[in-house]
Amino acid sequence: MELVAWERRVNSELSAIQRAGCASVTYKDRFALILGGRFHDTFFLDCWTYDTTSGAINELSSGPKNCNPRAYHTATLTDGVVWIIGGSDDDTIHSDDAVWCFEVKTRVWTQPKLKGNLTLLHRTAHGACLHPTMPGCILLFGGYGTVELQPNAKDLSIEPKWLSDLVLVNTRTNIVESVTYRGKAPISRAYHSFSAVGNLCVALYGRTLNKSLVSAKKSIAVYDTQAGTWLEISEKDIKGIIPQVRSSHRACSLVLGGGTSGGVLVFGGAPALASKKIDRLADMHYLNIIAAPPQASSRRGGGSSSNSGKYHFEWINCGDGTEATKVGDGTWPIGRGAHAQEFINGKLCLFGGYCRHEKYCTDVWEGLVAVEGQQPAIGVAGGGATSAQTPVAVCNDPSAAAVEAAPSWKSARGRVENDDFLQNILPSSAKRQRGGGGEGGVVAKNSNQLPPVAAAAKRMKKQLLAENVVVINPQSKVSPEVMLGARRNLALEKELKLLQEALVMQRVKEAALLREANTAKSDTFKLKEELAKADENWRKTAAERDDWKLKFNDQQRLASKAVSDKTAAFNEITTSEQRWQEAMRRCKASNTIADQKQKALDAAAAQNAQLQSNATALQGALDQATAATDKERQLRISIQEQNTVLQMKMTTAEAEKKRVPTSASAITQLFRKYQNAVGSGTRSPAAGTVYDKNVFVSCSA
Repeated sequence: MELVAWERRVNSELSAIQRAGCASVTYKDRFALILGGRFHDTFFLDCWTYDTTSGAINELSSGPKNCNPRAYHTATLTDGVVWIIGGSDDDTIHSDDAVWCFEVKTRVWTQPKLKGNLTLLHRTAHGACLHPTMPGCILLFGGYGTVELQPNAKDLSIEPKWLSDLVLVNTRTNIVESVTYRGKAPISRAYHSFSAVGNLCVALYGRTLNKSLVSAKKSIAVYDTQAGTWLEISEKDIKGIIPQVRSSHRACSLVLGGGTSGGVLVFGGAPALASKKIDRLADMHYLNIIAAPPQASSRRGGGSSSNSGKYHFEWINCGDGTEATKVGDGTWPIGRGAHAQEFINGKLCLFGGYCRHEKYCTDVWEGLVAVEGQQPAIGVAGGGATSAQTPVAVCNDPSAAAVEAAPSWKSARGRVENDDFLQNILPSSAKRQRGGGGEGGVVAKNSNQLPPVAAAAKRMKKQLLAENVVVINPQSKVSPEVMLGARRNLALEKELKLLQEALVMQRVKEAALLREANTAKSDTFKLKEELAKADENWRKTAAERDDWKLKFNDQQRLASKAVSDKTAAFNEITTSEQRWQEAMRRCKASNTIADQKQKALDAAAAQNAQLQSNATALQGALDQATAATDKERQLRISIQEQNTVLQMKMTTAEAEKKRVPTSASAITQLFRKYQNAVGSGTRSPAAGTVYDKNVFVSCSA
């Protein structure tokens, strides 16, 4: 397995990409379905499709009605239906609607009526895969949840339990049950990966109790579904450098070597708990799983829980984007975790995820992976050198020494497909010295498929052997019969040599034709490569066109928004100007009213001053009146006192009058006294007037 190159296919802020904690499945070896996830405080349970051929992303379904959107759930495709199991939001591990089914063909969401212990499904951040040996069944492992609490204990404020159990969901009978297994269960974990490779289910990394990362020694947990056993893996069973511990990574299953081996391809993850200061990982590793031969495993105990050499695990570092590990044009995706990942048609596809805490990736990447045992897409079939690179020389001396000395004969063998012609044209002595088998040293895999010239040479050699003719030196002293036989033998050998040369020429022509065929094949592969590049450029152009369309639509939307904003601003300015003019008019009216009010205030002030003056005058008059009133009151008091005194005097005078006779002179005198007391305005009585006593008293009174 080798990573060839990375390519960023999509860079967009679509909600289908800009999310984390989502799940994905591969559909029809072309599409990737992305389901659910979260963007900050917003959770989803929708379905989007990514076309690996065109790079197009489309919304397939907005999700079921009255459902709980979620993240950190699992999605598993079986019988054309995607099973969504578990998941949670910020507050709740979903249990009332823990399972949803989405039929891709009809785009219909349903809730299956399950039977069995349904509390086993109340979990999140778990792993799920199709059961390797039980069709239509989904195997769950780990996570954390409230599976052993009361059914109404769904709130995350109740500390959930970290799990290490296995749960089987039969999608055909709708039965949910716990799996009974042998061996020691691995450490409980969540935010791990769980992949099926052959009969094995492999769990890698994750978090465990107290949210700490699973240690490197316990990072690999393997469940053998055929034996129903958790394997015990020791450090001796693992080769290579164990990658950094992590969680929220993603993994895909691969099969190598035509099915003789397989493994898990891992990318990204979080190296510690979520933190704003820690970037997600961008490294890529492959865990190769190699099964030992059956006899080796049977000698070591067979189906026990101990691995005991049945499987070997080897970590292979595929790169991390640094200068030493760059591939292709040097581009490499940024680190990410809690993303979606699928392996489709030899390409590893990455979607979204976190690149830092609460910061989301906005791209889709495809990594071209060369898998052992598969026909390469571009290049010469088989990967060997063509005959055009291997010159074939004609050898006119097919003796043993000449054959051994001619490297071109040796180099030609094996370079030309299905080439056995050297076995047919070498003489017997050369074949015997080279270790050939068969009668007379003639070796042929299938004489029925020999060319005509080679068949004639074979028949001639058989004729020589049948006549027991021996090739000797013609200068030696032998009998005429032997010489005749020798000459005949030499003639036959010469004819055989000519046939051999003709055969070599025929092979040269065949090699030339083969070179031309290989050249044509190479040109075909080059054309395919150019076609692939053209197709790639077309896809890039289509993607750029789509990007430009998106940018144009965005610019058009922004322009429309700018025009509407300008119109709104102009209307607002017009309204403001009208309001300003109205305010100015009101201000002028207010100034006029203020002037009138000021004049009225001035007049009121003048009137107030006049009133103040009048009040002062009135106060003076009042004071004078008060003084006059006081004087009058005092005068009245004085008069009253005088009247009192006068009354007393009159009483006294009355008493005296009674004592003395009344006479005019006395009355006159008395009147004078009265006049002096009352005032001088009283006219004195005439002389000789006789006053009646009673009248005088009344007058005096």
